[in-house]
Amino acid sequence: MRRRFLSRWDFAVLDTEHKGKGLFAQHDIPEGAYLFDYEGETLDLPAYESRYPDKVSDYAVGIKMPNGAMQFKDAADPCKSGLARFMNHDFRRANVRRATALGGHLHTSTTSTAS
Repeated sequence: MRRRFLSRWDFAVLDTEHKGKGLFAQHDIPEGAYLFDYEGETLDLPAYESRYPDKVSDYAVGIKMPNGAMQFKDAADPCKSGLARFMNHDFRRANVRRATALGGHLHTSTTSTAS
């Protein structure tokens, strides 16, 4: 099977019932498909704790580096981030997994169906 790259046109940003805006597939996406990297401002632990003293952010993703240090990608600023900032979590039916290799690479963990 020939792989194709997904584009921003494969997704729609729509209002959700409980969590603001969310990212929705416009067509079925097969399991294991690469979606995109989680983009945003790179913060070290002191910068993250200074910005978010209560350690809560809707748009920051923590990444444990090979040396054990924590780094964060903060997608709060839409000018410094991409579509991944609109991905909401659903603990009951999560369909995306993150592979971390010096960044947040997002892949589908199950077949994602268009909404």
